[in-house]
Amino acid sequence: MKRPFLPYTDRRLHTAAQPVEAVTESVRMIWDDMVDTMEAMPGVGLAAPQLGVLQRMFVMDCSKDPDRSAALYERELQAFYGADTLDDARPLFDLVLMGAGPDGHTASLFPGYPAVEETSRWVVGVPRANVEPFVPRVTLTLPTLASCGVMLFEVAGKSKRAILTRLLAGENLPANRARSIGDTVWLVDRDALPEGFGG
Repeated sequence: MKRPFLPYTDRRLHTAAQPVEAVTESVRMIWDDMVDTMEAMPGVGLAAPQLGVLQRMFVMDCSKDPDRSAALYERELQAFYGADTLDDARPLFDLVLMGAGPDGHTASLFPGYPAVEETSRWVVGVPRANVEPFVPRVTLTLPTLASCGVMLFEVAGKSKRAILTRLLAGENLPANRARSIGDTVWLVDRDALPEGFGG
């Protein structure tokens, strides 16, 4: 069985007082919930104890400054990939889970920020977020996010209706620029859809 690995697409910087173990435990709980959901789905067979997910967990060390954290994480991903250049014939990820923020950001790629235009780096530091909390962040770049078999956006709730309206209108926002080299899929609930959409 091919073992999965769980990388972060972006992270907020935390202080050194927040141990990596606490971050790892939070990811473990998220993974456990996901496994429970998948096991409850008809036709899905998943041997959770065999996944060995914690052996392949990539946690951004966000106790450092954003640029240093980004460089460390980039080297870790490149070591896993076995190259420092991405090849469309060999995606880095099978699946990338994405969302859309109220300003149209995705991961921590904010509208108008230089990080959105980065094409050579895999990971970059963001000195200050465009939305709360206004803290430094580390994020994968658009080319790195694109290196996947499937990019899955999940958008839910009435609070997302305004930004989804802008995205569906084709506005040049990071969430509209994020595309997989494979398939890009949007899962949107009824509450998030603009009024009158689809009939």
